[in-house]
Amino acid sequence: MKANKYLFSLLLLCNITNAHDIKVSDCSYDQLIQQDKVYWCLMDKYQQSVLALRHEEISAEKRLIQYDTEEERGHNEDGTIDYEPYIHIARITFPELHRSFILYREKQCKYASQSNGALPGYRSSISSLYCKTDMNLSQIQWIKNTI
Repeated sequence: MKANKYLFSLLLLCNITNAHDIKVSDCSYDQLIQQDKVYWCLMDKYQQSVLALRHEEISAEKRLIQYDTEEERGHNEDGTIDYEPYIHIARITFPELHRSFILYREKQCKYASQSNGALPGYRSSISSLYCKTDMNLSQIQWIKNTI
């Protein structure tokens, strides 16, 4: 049983796509006429974006740890450590950034899908998945550009 979990985890890690490879346009109504096919296509894209976001967050955390080391810091005349506090603060607050993003994404996408009104079938869920995937991809780009 453990081997199956390991194999599944390995397949997920190897199947992580780059954010630029995730295209929600593959799930357009033009290509997939039935709502359920659009929904499942978007669900797949959303899951890929979640994995890509997590991968990018782990990379960013590693970069922050790399640059927030005591060896990289100088010392003041009194022996205290002199360093750029922004990297240290970013490293410490990075996990909170993720939680805040998730809450923001959920509220924003709930609002966006509800603002469309009562939609028949899967359309409300489809709208939410488009929103969540786009926000994940935007967050990935922001992390790459910022950290």
